[in-house]
Amino acid sequence: VGVKALFLMLEKHGIRCEVLRLTGNMITNEGVRWISKYLTCSSQPMASELILTRNRITGEGMKWLLGNLVMHPAYPIWINDTKRFLPLWIKAENVKLKGKAGYQVFSSACSTLSCSVCLCEDNGAVQCGPRQCVNVGCCDELKHNCVAHISFVEATEDSEPLPAPSPHARLIFAAPGRGKPKALPSGIESAVREEPRLLYE
Repeated sequence: VGVKALFLMLEKHGIRCEVLRLTGNMITNEGVRWISKYLTCSSQPMASELILTRNRITGEGMKWLLGNLVMHPAYPIWINDTKRFLPLWIKAENVKLKGKAGYQVFSSACSTLSCSVCLCEDNGAVQCGPRQCVNVGCCDELKHNCVAHISFVEATEDSEPLPAPSPHARLIFAAPGRGKPKALPSGIESAVREEPRLLYE
């Protein structure tokens, strides 16, 4: 009830939080739904950092959060200073999202949602943070599909790599599928266009 009341109030008054810190509040997957609703209630991003450590969020809650971010045009976040799109910084360490099980949650989510997440890469002297991303796929001014920095999960040696960031509109401009022109019937060399007909009522 507390989470619902808080985020309904923030949404009602259009309050934006640069850092949304909700550590140790016993938040469950139901609470994540209200957080997701708040983060996507405006055409602009409502937060740049989301801290959810020491709560009761499971993999299903994280998938719900990512699903909402993927479908909202404000994420990844456009940064005017750097002219780059920046993934939302998320910290949500807890027992249910640790180790290989936690990695599998994000691997499954990225595959299902056709998105990507950055596991906070280290590029020499520079590393990912709440204000920058050093992932090669996120270092272009074109919008990509990497919606979140996940700073609490690490890949294991035997795990499959997560999908690399790709252009946000990749699926829109993919090769034609069901909508491509059908092949001509046998014995027909070229199609003949009929005269246009207009119906008046």
